Amino acid sequence: MLKWLSIMAAAFAAVFLAGVWWLSRDVREGLDTGKMTMASGRDGMPAYFEGFVGRWNREVAHWLSSEVERLKREGGDPGELDLLKKRTLSGDFLQILPSSSLPGGLVWQDGMDQPDIGDPRAMKGGEIDIWGGVMFPSTFRPFGPESTSFFGYSMYGQVDMKLVAIHPQTEEIIPGLADRWAVSGDGRKIYFHLAPEAAYSDGSPIKAMDFILYLCLRTSPAVKDSLYSNEVKKQLAGIRVYGDDILEMELPRAVPWAPFKAAGLLAPAHPGFYADFNAGYVDRYQWRIPPGTGGYILDANRIVRGRALTLKRVKNWWAADRKYYRYSCNVDAITHHFFRSDTKAYEMFRLGQLDYLTVYKPELWEALLQIPPVLDGYVEMVSFTRRFPEPPYGIYLNTGAPPLDNIDVRTGLLYAMPMQEILDSLFRGYFSRLCSLTDGYGSMTADLAWPDYSPTKARAYFARAGYSRVGPDGILVNGRGDRLSIELAYAELSPLIGNVCRKLKEGARACGVDLRLNPLDGSVCARKVNEKRHMAVFWATMFDYPVPNLFPMLHSSQGRDAAGRLVSNTENVFSIADAELDSALAEAAEASGRDDLRRALKRIQTRVRDLAIWVPGWKDDSARMAYWRWIQWPDSETTRFCYPIIFNPLESHLYWIDPTIRQEVNEARREGRKFPESVKRISPIEPEG
Repeated sequence: MLKWLSIMAAAFAAVFLAGVWWLSRDVREGLDTGKMTMASGRDGMPAYFEGFVGRWNREVAHWLSSEVERLKREGGDPGELDLLKKRTLSGDFLQILPSSSLPGGLVWQDGMDQPDIGDPRAMKGGEIDIWGGVMFPSTFRPFGPESTSFFGYSMYGQVDMKLVAIHPQTEEIIPGLADRWAVSGDGRKIYFHLAPEAAYSDGSPIKAMDFILYLCLRTSPAVKDSLYSNEVKKQLAGIRVYGDDILEMELPRAVPWAPFKAAGLLAPAHPGFYADFNAGYVDRYQWRIPPGTGGYILDANRIVRGRALTLKRVKNWWAADRKYYRYSCNVDAITHHFFRSDTKAYEMFRLGQLDYLTVYKPELWEALLQIPPVLDGYVEMVSFTRRFPEPPYGIYLNTGAPPLDNIDVRTGLLYAMPMQEILDSLFRGYFSRLCSLTDGYGSMTADLAWPDYSPTKARAYFARAGYSRVGPDGILVNGRGDRLSIELAYAELSPLIGNVCRKLKEGARACGVDLRLNPLDGSVCARKVNEKRHMAVFWATMFDYPVPNLFPMLHSSQGRDAAGRLVSNTENVFSIADAELDSALAEAAEASGRDDLRRALKRIQTRVRDLAIWVPGWKDDSARMAYWRWIQWPDSETTRFCYPIIFNPLESHLYWIDPTIRQEVNEARREGRKFPESVKRISPIEPEG
């Protein structure tokens, strides 16, 4: 068996190397992969930017006027109407001003009083190989169609820096691209001063106008992202640039974590890289790699299409010696390998072809406990306690698809899904059930009780919806003879999800429901859901931190148009349009303090439960991982293993490679020597109070 596995590993290596040659040839010959080479030069803004400031100001003015008229016509919220009226009188949304126009009396903060992050013992150098997931990215574009893939998060979301960040332990604001910031007395205007050293990965300095270019590009019809354009108009009341290094962002109202919220809406765009931007952006930039602002960037010379990608450490990264960042981004290269199953990833890890493996499945964790590399101490295993927003796994019900437009049918399904029984059997008690759509936000999460599995109660609700007669096949039917049949779509990315759905089907059948399973390719499933052609889907998403933005998923405008028709290509996969939910969303948007926000969010979460549009799945308060002994983690006064607010500790980039330990382990393996077995549960250092 070992011989056969060795042959397979050798074959894999051969394919890997052949793919590297193949890709390099494409680059040399200028084929489509040649588009991955970065554009150079910073000789002014792209031609596309010409006239943008005036165009955008006119567009915002028209939008404000239209919104005012709409709210008047529909009898909308008076407070919102008054706010929009004031905005129509406040002048141009975008203003480019000289440095001398900056208001005086600003009180600047630098956030340097928070505990450092990481470990001074961290060593630079070395490379690691990890499992990148099941799907190779379909584009390298940071925005536009198909850019929000899982690996897009690894390429950009985990790496690129924002103007400011949230300290992942204390939840206070710390510097990013901005070295200091100031907030106006009314809490609405945020001033960011760019760090003089802030630069892209190619060494070009980051300027305040680069953020305006980003707005220009993201709101272009060529990017096909109307949601972002609408969000900026709603979430910002104005942007002003003062010289090269100061950016002001005005919010419509004061909100908690205002600097972080504002910073999340804009990023810098490299003018030289986007020099060719035009209506053909989606195709032209499909495989181009943009200069980044963080410690890693995609290596164009180490890409094996469909199989592997490598992130390389940026030489002379501008933030490499700055507090909060100096002990991160330590390894020289991270190669992500893509396998269609976690079983293949497990085998590659066991053979030593992968250095690190995130372990999601309980059965895989238990299997790893028994492999020789763990028993011999070459591989260490850690279960790390975290506090982080949980992906809301569960069944999302499309209220636009009969009979799911009937709340009694949806409520009956809450009782017809044996989720807890599945957690106890398939997940072996490692996971627990989600208590809310936004679980993991600490005091902002509502601890809700959900219906337990009960065929009796499920049938009672189905009867209220008219499904009171049992058909010859055991499925309930209504007075018209319609069977209670629900299609459940799911992305066939893991056998585990298929097993879960089959268990759900069995439980539903005992309640009189024909749950028709429809396993789909990941992209096909996403397209079906985006187009609102699903009935029910096993789904999950990710929310913003530290405050979840629930508007795109739950607001009526994202579910139905004025005539009540379904709106496609939005995040409202429930197709829900509910006035009470809209009111709670507005309350959350208007909250100026954390207490007000907490009340509004709990109101939203409770309403989601009462509308019975989501069947909660599971959560896991621990991140489990296995890694070869040479990977080292922080153990300092401020950081134990990792900081607490993290989904996967690998995302922190705080680990490093110890070459001496790597040599010791490899020698021990050759000589048959062993180390003490290491299986640990670790809790992070939490802030006092």
